[in-house]
Amino acid sequence: MTVRIIGLLNEWFFVSVLPCNGLATCPGVPRLLPDFDLATIYVSDAQNNRNIYFDTSPQAVRLYLLYNHWILKVLLFFFILVTLSLAIFEEPAVFSLPTWVTMLVELLCLLVFTVRLVHYAKVIPRDKFWKDPKNICIIAVLLVGPRLHRALAPVGPCLEPPMSVFVVLVCRGLTTIEGTPYFTNYLDIVFELYVLVTTANSPDPFKLLKMQIYNLYIFKTMWLAKRHKMARAFGVLQEQREGSGPPVVSHENWTKLVRQVRPDISDPHRELLWRVCDDDNQGKVAFVQLADLLNIEVITLKSRPHPLQSLFPNLYESAPSRLLCRVVQHRGFVITFDLIIMVNAVFIGLDEENPLISNSEWAFLALYVLEILLKLYVFEPRAFFSKHTGGYTSRQVLDIVFILRVLRLIRVVDSIKRFRTIINTLIRIGPAILTFGQLILVVYYVFAMVGMELFKNKVRFFPDSSHPEAAYCGNPLLNGSTFAQLNYCKNNFNNVLSSFVLLLELTVVNQCNGFATVTHKSALIFFVLFHVMVVIVIIK
Repeated sequence: MTVRIIGLLNEWFFVSVLPCNGLATCPGVPRLLPDFDLATIYVSDAQNNRNIYFDTSPQAVRLYLLYNHWILKVLLFFFILVTLSLAIFEEPAVFSLPTWVTMLVELLCLLVFTVRLVHYAKVIPRDKFWKDPKNICIIAVLLVGPRLHRALAPVGPCLEPPMSVFVVLVCRGLTTIEGTPYFTNYLDIVFELYVLVTTANSPDPFKLLKMQIYNLYIFKTMWLAKRHKMARAFGVLQEQREGSGPPVVSHENWTKLVRQVRPDISDPHRELLWRVCDDDNQGKVAFVQLADLLNIEVITLKSRPHPLQSLFPNLYESAPSRLLCRVVQHRGFVITFDLIIMVNAVFIGLDEENPLISNSEWAFLALYVLEILLKLYVFEPRAFFSKHTGGYTSRQVLDIVFILRVLRLIRVVDSIKRFRTIINTLIRIGPAILTFGQLILVVYYVFAMVGMELFKNKVRFFPDSSHPEAAYCGNPLLNGSTFAQLNYCKNNFNNVLSSFVLLLELTVVNQCNGFATVTHKSALIFFVLFHVMVVIVIIK
């Protein structure tokens, strides 16, 4: 990793200082279409946090643009979902299909993945294609090692005082609350100690260590890679400024580049980005910000006159009408209806058999309808319905509103600035959460497949509780165990759906001892690996 960072910094310096490098044409030479394609790739990679070392030849650039086309990505995700869904139809199956059907579907998916891999190999230099995964693993081990040592350095002295007490406790005949032996063999001791550093223990002693590794390795690597891509894009399109000033990118080339990277944005939006990015011809320093600027959401509001103002101007502009508009736009109007919502929430929790309580809902409903009508009178209708604060549950079908009326409390949360900031943040990080969810799904899927191979039919659930084997989950080894007594028989790896439910429970370290009982103590290694991968490495 150190070598890679040094290489990035050296190439960054090379692009920044030299006015004519290997990636760009010299000043005064017109930019060709391949130049813009290459610059588009660099900016797009920086915008989407992609760090792929690709060949810069014209053919490879065209293939790389095709590789990242959204249609091919959608097709890839579709076949990935098809492949993952085969677990529902293969043994142990939830819904059985003939073997030849699943084999043909899987063969088709493998063919698509092979074509995608060959396409990727045409983009990446051959030596990088074969060596990069191994180098990444070696560099990660070399970098994480010393950082772990620095992070764990202050832990050693802190462990010395309690070690003597710990040794005394280990030498005693420890038992659980059920009276069974505790800390009896090495594997049990390792597993029980591991449980104490998971969610069963608060606070998590590994939290600060994991945050340090994430900050020093992943975040800074992504930041350097993004700046490296933007520097290379600048090197492709740079032009020498008149005089002895540093090179810059002209407005014409910048506009053409942004149009290729984000063809969906409007001309005013593009001009706004130009003014923010490089209004004073600052050159590369401002150009590096382009990837972040393209990710900023710009909301355009159009001022429209109210329909009543156009149809009945004298009535709408009269003194009583203006007074009503000022009252509705006042902060006190919003606070009043927030208080009404809170009072309505109290009435919801009261005894609805009381006629006064049950009939009060009609009064609250009338107030809410009145509020909507007043706001529609004051605010332009399209602007009102597009506003986030105007969207709360209203009554079109009475039964639906009575069920969902408690959702009106969301308006109170939205009216508080700090809560609104949290909600807006959650909305903005939605795409990142989806990517994170895909990673979680893949890890869950892998462990579900392995778990079904290891523990299939080791634990069985019987819907009929009178079945003689229901008391011990269909396995005599569980007879009298806590696992069977607590009726965890549904927690099994007998099909993919049950496996996913069980893995979700195991995320919070819930009842994996039953599988060690029916197989071997070494089965706990599977569950420890799952917890390390999902909870410690990915989620935290």
